[in-house]
Amino acid sequence: MLAGATVAIAWISEILVGAIEPVGRALSLNDAFVGVFVLALLSNAAEQTTAIRAALKNRMELSFSIAIGASVQVSLFVAPFLVLLSYAVAPVPMDLAFSGVSC
Repeated sequence: MLAGATVAIAWISEILVGAIEPVGRALSLNDAFVGVFVLALLSNAAEQTTAIRAALKNRMELSFSIAIGASVQVSLFVAPFLVLLSYAVAPVPMDLAFSGVSC
């Protein structure tokens, strides 16, 4: 059963990566960026569902640890996104504003 589940997860992962790769290329995103940030954001939905199910079963320690891990993943997406967004919105990009470098 474990081997079957492993094969199924590997197959579904290949489908997910196969669907995301063309989008990343079309948007000129680096493979590392897609792998670290976009996939983390997509996998977060499953983690939140698991945390809610654990909470409904009164397994609060498990629910809390899943929620914290999911929050870290979201923050790994939001921080770089805000830096990239600052190039389009702010007069001085965030990464330069905090480094002391003037434009």
